[in-house]
Amino acid sequence: MKKVLILTMALVMLFTAASALAEDDITVAQPVEKLSDYTARALPITEDTYNEVVNNVLDQIGVTYFVKGTVAEIRDDFLPRVLIYAGEDGESLPVYIEIPATSSYLPQPGDNLRVYGEVLQLLNGKPLLNGRYVFREEEEAEPAPAAGTDPETGLTVEEYTAKAWPITEEGYEELVNNPESRIGQVYIIRGTVEDVNPEGDPTALIYAGEDGKTLPVIVTVSALTTYSLSRGEQVRIYGEFDALRDDIPELYARYVFVETADETDMGQE
Repeated sequence: MKKVLILTMALVMLFTAASALAEDDITVAQPVEKLSDYTARALPITEDTYNEVVNNVLDQIGVTYFVKGTVAEIRDDFLPRVLIYAGEDGESLPVYIEIPATSSYLPQPGDNLRVYGEVLQLLNGKPLLNGRYVFREEEEAEPAPAAGTDPETGLTVEEYTAKAWPITEEGYEELVNNPESRIGQVYIIRGTVEDVNPEGDPTALIYAGEDGKTLPVIVTVSALTTYSLSRGEQVRIYGEFDALRDDIPELYARYVFVETADETDMGQE
């Protein structure tokens, strides 16, 4: 009788443990991160961040970066890997991108790409990122200022936009609470033009939050800009933080791009 009782208790304990393990397996599963959340935390590849990855790769594994550049070569490994030079001169900061097996798009030499992915390791002494999101860059809308060097900043479009920080909830709060420390910092915002004030220096209100209702930003358009913002337009804007106006950050917009539906995600896992 005791043997039967002991065996019964052991079975009950085993069943309880198995049930708990199954419940743990279910609760551990996480929802797929939205594209906007993922790209918002991506760091640009600059000379400083590049050296940090190369010199401290173990600390950098899993950190998300974005790179822009032209495909220089393709390695036909187990998974296709492409080499991109992320430097502004197109010849420096070489980065390998591993194209996921789920991608229906295989980059070709000469393709202009924008890639978001985490650091995996070093390959031949160069950073290797997993290409979680791979975008082929089509010819962009003509930037508002004249091509070449901006007479006020002394920077080209590429040099200026590379300095831009994304507007996130944490960054927005820091901007509002410590505006003096962020004056002159370049930001990138994406959103729909909510309201336009054409009087004086043209200004527009854009909500930079993912829901389109939060993180309001006032944009003052550069006098060099020949393009006028219109309500309802989807735009991508690069500009410097200038001041707070009624507790709302105000950016001095130097480059305005109208967003189109041409940019299609071609590399989501």
